[in-house]
Amino acid sequence: MTKRSMDAHIEGNRLQEKKKDEDNWIFGMYVLSAVSVAVEHNLAGKKAKSKYIEKPIMQQMEELKAKENLTEEEKKNQIEQFFSRLMVMQSNFELEKSKNEKGKKEGQN
Repeated sequence: MTKRSMDAHIEGNRLQEKKKDEDNWIFGMYVLSAVSVAVEHNLAGKKAKSKYIEKPIMQQMEELKAKENLTEEEKKNQIEQFFSRLMVMQSNFELEKSKNEKGKKEGQN
């Protein structure tokens, strides 16, 4: 065996161990979620708020990556939608404020 093939073999083993470690970590996240939900629901009963992981962890990671890789047009659309929602919130706030002020003035008379 040459040094080059030995290095490749060592690197392959290292990558294999890294993959096993990642798999064990992910498995641990599922177990942690299941145990914490079970314990809280047993101790808190109907007041329990925890939920088991809704989507597989890998799927969540892929969705996060997809959100990061938005095109400029998609980013622009999201920003415009955000500002539109803010404008609606501002309008609603101003309407409520004027109603409250009008109600206070009528109450004083």
